[in-house]
Order: sequence, then C-alpha cells, then structure tokens
Amino acid sequence: MSMTQGLTFRAGRPEDVSDLAILLDAASRRIASWFWSTIAAPGQSWLEVGRDRVLNLPDTTSYHSKWHLAEVGGRTIGAFFGFSVPDPYDRLDLDELPPPLRAMFELEAVAKGCWLLQAVAIFPEQRGKGHGPALIAHACEAARAAGHRRIALEVESPNTGAISLYRKCGFVEWERRAFVPFPGSDDEGDWILMAKDL
Repeated sequence: MSMTQGLTFRAGRPEDVSDLAILLDAASRRIASWFWSTIAAPGQSWLEVGRDRVLNLPDTTSYHSKWHLAEVGGRTIGAFFGFSVPDPYDRLDLDELPPPLRAMFELEAVAKGCWLLQAVAIFPEQRGKGHGPALIAHACEAARAAGHRRIALEVESPNTGAISLYRKCGFVEWERRAFVPFPGSDDEGDWILMAKDL
C-alpha cells in the first residue's frame, strides 16, 4: 500500500470486482461491455460476464489482484492495471479476433517489451479533482518495479480529455490504427498508441 498525492493505492480483491468491471468498461469506452455481451449466456448481462472474468480468470490480464485501486478515505475512486507485453509478441492470431478488437492487439504488438497500461479510469464523480496524474504516476512506478524502461497505453482519438492528460504526464504518440466500430459504439477515428520513457 502506498500514498501518492493524497491517494492510497492497494491491490484489487475479490470484493472489488463490480467496481473493476465498471471501470474497465469506462476505460475501454464500452468495448469491454460489447465484448462481454457477445459471450454472455442467454439472459446473462454483460456485467455478470465482466465480474465473473475479473473474479475467476487468474490467467487474464484483468484478474482482480492485478489491478491497483486508488482510494480516498477508504472509498475506491478509480483504478488501473497493466502488464508486460512479451517480446517476441506471439499472444494470438489477430485474424481470429473480431474486427473491432484487432487494432488494439496490433498496437499491443507494436509495444512489445513495454509495460502496457491496459486500463485506467476514475469514477465520474471523482474526475476533475487532480487524481488522474496521481494514477498515471503510480502506473509508471508499477512499470519501473516490473523492470521496464518504457510504458505505453492505447487511447481512442475522440477521448481528447485523456489524451491531454497523457501528454501532460509526458506521453507522446507512437503509432495509430483505424478504429473499427462495434454495435452500439458512437466513436470514430483512430486508436492511438502513446508511450513514455521511464
């Protein structure tokens, strides 16, 4: 547990999975809930699927204990998780992915050897309070602790607020891929890979 700019950080726990599924969906601008809905059983909500995956799949990057939760006064205000991108990159066959996901994994492959900040989000009522830079700074600490000298992240071009934050925190654009809409999406533009040397 550590403090950064008034926030307490801790690892995720099983009781956090509802918050984590919601934050992951917010960070992905609803692509997570769309994907979870495609694998849901009849009558099952996307949130049930997301909670189940975060709770019960330890081999996935979004497993609850791999998250860093930010708290103020014992209440979760946001969270992030990331992982080391393998080099060489051979995680999966991109042609087998649904088209809306391919660009994200293509950019992940570009970031081989980096620590990829896969998701970072703050609950809406906690935004605008200066917490964003603190979460990014803690993510950089996590990347360094994992032995990396570079951190990367992916962001959609319409998410101008996040892009501005990342630039202020020292990230620069690395590469882009066209955004492929998914059912229910209202974004258009590009996925942008940004990176920062540590």
